[in-house]
Amino acid sequence: MGRPKIAAIWLLLFLFGLTGAKAASIPALKGYVNDYAGMISPEVEVRLEALLKDLEKTDSTQFVILTVPDLGGLPIEDYALKVAETYGLGQKGRDNGVLLLVARKERRIRIEVGYGLEGVLTDVMAGRIIDQIIRPRFRAGDFDGGFMAGAQAIVKIVRGEFKGLPPPKTTGSGLPLASVVIFGAFIILAAASLSRLLGALAGALALPALAALALPWSPALLALAPVGLVMAFFLPALFSISGGGKRAPTSSPRSGSAQAEDYFPHHHREVIFWIGPERFGGPSSGWPGDFGGFSGGGGGFGGGGASGDW
Repeated sequence: MGRPKIAAIWLLLFLFGLTGAKAASIPALKGYVNDYAGMISPEVEVRLEALLKDLEKTDSTQFVILTVPDLGGLPIEDYALKVAETYGLGQKGRDNGVLLLVARKERRIRIEVGYGLEGVLTDVMAGRIIDQIIRPRFRAGDFDGGFMAGAQAIVKIVRGEFKGLPPPKTTGSGLPLASVVIFGAFIILAAASLSRLLGALAGALALPALAALALPWSPALLALAPVGLVMAFFLPALFSISGGGKRAPTSSPRSGSAQAEDYFPHHHREVIFWIGPERFGGPSSGWPGDFGGFSGGGGGFGGGGASGDW
């Protein structure tokens, strides 16, 4: 065998070694609750099993909870999607599966939603369940409460019984403070584009007035006047605007600005080599969902859902 062929073989072995290093095992599907990280008490596990079993019985939606010690170096979005596909959660043709995945070491949470439920359990709603229901309880050390409350919220959404979460907290009169600051900066910038003096006046007056809309009135808000005055001088320089109504030549802004992060933060996915279910520790036959006494129904997933941490 020539040296080029030997080198090619070593290169292939090296590449497969790299992909193997990123492989993470998928534990066997034992039931509706699969607590491999030891985060759920036996009493709550029994209650969760009953809740999720009843959901599949009445609504045909298959909802599974999985905890793992770690993700084996993978992003939770990729790991959760591969778990859901391997288990085949949900009914074939209806794609009504849900996976609640928690990785203990990375302190990460993921709600993976099947195609058929994406219009009901939306990415935004899944994210709010993580942020407002599961995360606070996990941070307080109440894992049982987090799993129970999160599962109950998901079940109610699927059944159409969910009455909604409280809106995100705002300040004062209900206007978010960040929105007020941005609006104030826009006013200052617009005024400064006409005149430095007008910009300074707008900064000194507008910023305290706008802050009063978001915060309870206090004489301390007058301290924002110097801040607005400073902004009137720095913002035009930042955006290359000169005083006196003359605009310094600038290049046209790029049209593709970064979008705000939403509850589906995994638009960029790593490329992971996949050679059969055994790469992730799944069964080599009967895939997907062939895990003995309990199995999925062959539902499909496309990456819908949300992720978070605690």
